[in-house]
Amino acid sequence: MERTLVILKPDCVWRGLIGEVIKRFEVGYDMRIKNYELKIKN
Repeated sequence: MERTLVILKPDCVWRGLIGEVIKRFEVGYDMRIKNYELKIKN
């Protein structure tokens, strides 16, 4: 299991960008999982 520590600067919190940051990590994680599954199949 991998862990990722995300440290956000206060201005990111004030501007309400936390959701965008989390979404980008989720998309990247989903892409990595799909690539891994494709490698297993081939």
